[in-house]
Amino acid sequence: MLGPPFLPSLRPNAILPRPLSLAHARHPPVKPTHRTLIFVIALAAVALFIAAARLDPLPGDETLAIQIQQIEFPGMLPLMQGITILGDGVLLAGVGLAFAVYWWATHFRAAAYAAAATLLIMPTGWLLKLFVDRPRPTADALIRITSDFSGLGFPSGHAFQSTLVIGLLIGVAALRMRPGRLRLATMGLLALLIVAIGFSRIYLGAHWPSDVLGGYLAATPIVLVIHARLSSAVGPIPAPPVS
Repeated sequence: MLGPPFLPSLRPNAILPRPLSLAHARHPPVKPTHRTLIFVIALAAVALFIAAARLDPLPGDETLAIQIQQIEFPGMLPLMQGITILGDGVLLAGVGLAFAVYWWATHFRAAAYAAAATLLIMPTGWLLKLFVDRPRPTADALIRITSDFSGLGFPSGHAFQSTLVIGLLIGVAALRMRPGRLRLATMGLLALLIVAIGFSRIYLGAHWPSDVLGGYLAATPIVLVIHARLSSAVGPIPAPPVS
């Protein structure tokens, strides 16, 4: 018999989509290749954070930012303003919590990981900014600054937030969509959205390119760890049989 809706079922495999071994149902160790990748990305993030704390901006930031802001075509500015809204922390937190609620009854641990990713958005980004304490770009260094952006610059909160939550959605697509073109297209579009949000922040004058890169690098190891745990909680959908 199933338990109350707010508690996981008492059946052994109730929170798993198919029978799995007990060792796999628990937290399996992250694969060595994944551990190496996480370590390399985290090391790169630390190096960039140290450099950003000492240099404002980093070499090449001004040149690349100006080149990006020189891209012009009809409707470019409102397009970038629309895309940057998709990286708003409140909106992304809502997406993450929606997935957590969706999984609560059937995949309790998956819901916990989605909630954890969501709860990391605001406080982690804020603490990282305080650690580096680097200001945003100024009007005399760029072609345009389209709004009165407040707060510190490094790392980009939009880049960090979008990588964390949309990266979680990419992991969900990889696990729960059947292998094929639709899954690849979905994952590709979500990854493109992460890149577009970071690009929009540079175009609008809110961040230096290194700010955006810092947000990506800071969030990626967290996403990889959550994805490894998520795969143990939900499990992949097998490929359809070959006819």
